[in-house]
Amino acid sequence: MGMNVDNPWLIELGKQDLNQQGIVMNKETAKARGIKEGDEVWVESQVGKVKGTVKLIEGIRPDTILMAGQFGQWSTPVAKDTGRVSEVLLTPIKASWTDHVTGCMQGNTVKAKIYKT
Repeated sequence: MGMNVDNPWLIELGKQDLNQQGIVMNKETAKARGIKEGDEVWVESQVGKVKGTVKLIEGIRPDTILMAGQFGQWSTPVAKDTGRVSEVLLTPIKASWTDHVTGCMQGNTVKAKIYKT
């Protein structure tokens, strides 16, 4: 739920957590692709494309990137105005991606490619 991402106090606190800024990627995977800390990259799925800044860490699977999912929603304009990257535009919106019990989107694991801008 995006209710807390449009809270200015939480946005300010979130800026202190470097792993929540931009696109988090495995250091070795990035090195193999010629991507360095702070580089701007494109992340592209079958339904969308977003650009963001890379934060490199060792504590993430080599075949995975991490992005917040709440930013860019039309219903949370303050969050939208922060300019933070979001996986929202990369996730297909289909009934088959919706949990039949809770009605929530499932599978925010999307096959995507990442490359330097």
